[in-house]
Amino acid sequence: MRSSLLDGPIQRQILLVKLVHEMDNRPIFGERFDNNPDGAVRLWLARVGALIDRVGISESARFRASLGTLAQYWKPSINSLQVEVRNAIEALKLEFDLYPEDNIGQVYSSGETFKFLTDVLALLDTADSSVFVVDPYFDSSIFTQMFSPNFRLPIRVLCNNGSTAVACTAAKFSTETGVPVEVRKSSQAHDRLIILDYSECWLVGASIKDGGKKPTYLIPIRPEIAAEKIGIYSRMWNSSEKPK
Repeated sequence: MRSSLLDGPIQRQILLVKLVHEMDNRPIFGERFDNNPDGAVRLWLARVGALIDRVGISESARFRASLGTLAQYWKPSINSLQVEVRNAIEALKLEFDLYPEDNIGQVYSSGETFKFLTDVLALLDTADSSVFVVDPYFDSSIFTQMFSPNFRLPIRVLCNNGSTAVACTAAKFSTETGVPVEVRKSSQAHDRLIILDYSECWLVGASIKDGGKKPTYLIPIRPEIAAEKIGIYSRMWNSSEKPK
């Protein structure tokens, strides 16, 4: 029996985003069988195979069947493997009623700090009324990178470690800009979320301050799950304390 930790809707969304990322960044396969255990092709096949195993039993069986014929029929097998990955992606999209043009999120490799931050800033720019950030390890340096002096919407930050420094930075920002900023501390916060207008919710893989320094992802959460997450963290906010 598969664990609900692997089959939950958020985990399935993350799986979809990772598969799309792997297809968008697949290596050059070449004309002949590549059996280098440390080569880019073998590492790609290993990563994708592990992801496909989590999609479903039938998808895994078809992928493994093509994998077993690589040595004898390199090019046809490589093509079949890529087709199986595409099929798995489309199957997952159907689970979430997604169309090809829908935004399903992004994966970031180590060293993509600028790309990650650029996407976060673009995301914040779509907010109309407020921003609520949940991140246990949110720090003052990422606050100043996320919110420029031109930012004009009310901000809430729920964090834990380093909350006093974040509160000091936020108070200075609020004094200089006139933007309402509140910072609260809770040891119960575990997710990393960016909540826009108390209706749209994005999940971040690593702490926002580590985005791009470490591998991470940024994905939108389905509306029904977003509403549940927003409710949980709104109640947590109400029971949290101001940093001392």
